[in-house]
Amino acid sequence: AGCFSGAALPDSGLQFRRALAMAVTAPAHHDNAHLLGAAFARHCYVDFGVDDDKVDKVDCSPVNPAVQPIPSSFECPITKEVMKQPVLTSDGQCYDKEAIQAWFQRGNMTSPATNLPLTSTTLVPCKPMQAAIQEYLRHRPEVQVREWDRRAYEAAAQQLQSDLCGKQVVNATTEVAMEALRAELRALAAKLMASREAPEQQLRSVAAEVQSRLSMLGVAHIEKEREIDHGNEVCCVAWHPSGSRLATGSADKKLRLIDAATGKVQREGHHGDLVWCVAWHPFSSRLATGCGDKRLRLIDAATGQVEREVEHGGVVTCVAWHPSGSKLATGSAD
Repeated sequence: AGCFSGAALPDSGLQFRRALAMAVTAPAHHDNAHLLGAAFARHCYVDFGVDDDKVDKVDCSPVNPAVQPIPSSFECPITKEVMKQPVLTSDGQCYDKEAIQAWFQRGNMTSPATNLPLTSTTLVPCKPMQAAIQEYLRHRPEVQVREWDRRAYEAAAQQLQSDLCGKQVVNATTEVAMEALRAELRALAAKLMASREAPEQQLRSVAAEVQSRLSMLGVAHIEKEREIDHGNEVCCVAWHPSGSRLATGSADKKLRLIDAATGKVQREGHHGDLVWCVAWHPFSSRLATGCGDKRLRLIDAATGQVEREVEHGGVVTCVAWHPSGSKLATGSAD
């Protein structure tokens, strides 16, 4: 029941469902899902027979794993990506848990695959499918690395979106506070005008209140002094300890060193990918950058030369100097 070879792998349909059904229902074949994943990855022969734990493997000609397509049965019909947590809906269709939950949260009560009404939104974990996918990825490291990179970029994008929303909330809150202070000052100005003929003590009281509100306004008021164009989104910015200049990292793969007094770009340094983070050395002109090409770079800001590169297993998303300047800490998507 379900014999797969390199010449005819079941991409979906009856053979695949039979194999999964065997993995679920046959107690003597609890490893079938793992064998199914290995079969897809290796293009070998797997026999889901009725004999206890009998699996025959037949050698086939070598195939370059880089050109083997990912079975569509392992991909979520909604996202078209390899499923992380496959679950079954009431009509027996399989989806990634996160994707189908988002589908339901948008108010949909139909099947994404068939567009037919669903009797329930209950989701059942499909452990045989998950085991098969995990085994498949174990034999296909290049696919697994690609999945890790994709998820790392998704996480980074979500973090950037969250940061942007937070900044928008802060800006909105500041604007509301500014408008409230303006209203108070207008009221105080009117009160002051009405008090021109009032005793000196009342005038002093109003003047003190105005001064207090002006101080608050000075703290809350944010005035844009200068704008500096970048080729793409600005992902990070760091002030030099002296406050005389700053460094920025951008999605255009450039590090920029900027004079704080004039806003002039003093130097640009090219990177292999988006510059995620930057940090100045506490006592010198050296700085460290983290990049989407999975490298940490130590750069001499005076010359622009890269002094050292340190490979990471994933995107370098954050970097910080020890207060003594003797060591660095980094965070990476690996």
